[in-house]
Amino acid sequence: MPTKIPKTLTKPILGANDGASGVGVLLEVARQLNILKPAIGIDIIFFDAEDYGQPSSAMSLMDSDSWCLGSQYWAKKSTQT
Repeated sequence: MPTKIPKTLTKPILGANDGASGVGVLLEVARQLNILKPAIGIDIIFFDAEDYGQPSSAMSLMDSDSWCLGSQYWAKKSTQT
């Protein structure tokens, strides 16, 4: 017996999407740190690894250095102090 597909299947749902919940959490962490005023500096960085990198359809060997460009840049710069 086939399963019935609900008519609401393709309708949008309420809630965070595409990393927005993680952004919300980090914004609240930043707000709390601003209130607490810690004695040390704390960097909160938002990286997005979705949109960069060699496409899987590329006709060459996978280049792992083409992914996470922002985090690679920050990691290299943060160790140069």
